[in-house]
Amino acid sequence: MIYISIFTVTAFLIWIIEKKVKHMNLIFICFSITIILFPVLFGGLRSIHVGTDNYTYQIFFRAAGECDTYVQTLKRLHPQHQEPLFVLLLYLVSRITDNYIGVSLFSSLIAITFAYLASWKYRKIIPMWLFMLSYLFIQYCYSWNIVRQGMAISIFLYASWYLQEEKWLKYITLIILASLLHFSAIIALIFIPLIFFLKSRYKFLWIPCFILFSLLLICLRRSLYEQVVSIFKFAEKYNKYVLKDGFLFSLRETVLRLPPLIIGTVFYKQYNKIFKNYVFFYTMLLFDLVIAQLYQDIGSASRLSLYFNSIQIILVTLLPSVFKENQKKYTYLLVFGYNFFYWIIFYVLNNYNFARPVYPYQLFIWS
Repeated sequence: MIYISIFTVTAFLIWIIEKKVKHMNLIFICFSITIILFPVLFGGLRSIHVGTDNYTYQIFFRAAGECDTYVQTLKRLHPQHQEPLFVLLLYLVSRITDNYIGVSLFSSLIAITFAYLASWKYRKIIPMWLFMLSYLFIQYCYSWNIVRQGMAISIFLYASWYLQEEKWLKYITLIILASLLHFSAIIALIFIPLIFFLKSRYKFLWIPCFILFSLLLICLRRSLYEQVVSIFKFAEKYNKYVLKDGFLFSLRETVLRLPPLIIGTVFYKQYNKIFKNYVFFYTMLLFDLVIAQLYQDIGSASRLSLYFNSIQIILVTLLPSVFKENQKKYTYLLVFGYNFFYWIIFYVLNNYNFARPVYPYQLFIWS
């Protein structure tokens, strides 16, 4: 299977460079650029039929090619609510080529680069190769369906390091950058006051607050959602996804989220010792489990939950760090097994939920 081959080869090459080079130097940078080209080209050279958003963005790309300046492009695409940084990407690529493949290549490059930078930041507690392997299995293919948000989520993963290190200015700067690609990333700014709350003397209230939040979210799901999206001017784009049926429990969304939550609960004390602000990241998984249940009733809720859900990449790959060296190989197999399980469930068996699925893979033929 080409997906597994590309993902595992990429992780293996990262494992080699990680063993040989311990510091960020010219050799490491050159080898890293070569390595990440594998998934970048794999995603960038995919057929337009692989992934949901391609046909729409191809229209926007053609419009950008017809404009003479960036400002003109921004005005042309304003009715489509395209974020300014993504419009800039379309405009710049249209100056280089008139083939949409350029957009796929550059968007894949941005997504992979920020995920790789995140793996570098977390390298002291999580092996880079394992972090990237989990990212490729869990998140990368989804970014083919949600091109703008896929890039924004990768930036958020990188920013999460500064969040847990409490480097607020760098975190806020990165989140603003991500929101210029997909405005939904602005939700990540609420994580800062959440961390302050979880570290305050009122932190004992977080469980009752979480239960109350969950009940309110489910009971008031549609009216509350419509108010929120209206405030953030999401209504025109996302209200069409609000279904008219009643609330439905999503077994699939629950099953996909339970393994990292179980691992995070069982090894809570160990994780808390080696991971700063672990209680916050654990809370993120709990919120993700609740928000994901809105998927059947409010389709775009799954878009917001992706920022919460991406944290599982960090917490699942953290598992080997709590075991002794001679036991780690078994946890590596466990993490790989979970990644494979997630990929099969979400991308292979769940293909019918995507208008243009990412599996099976089709190669773009340059024309």
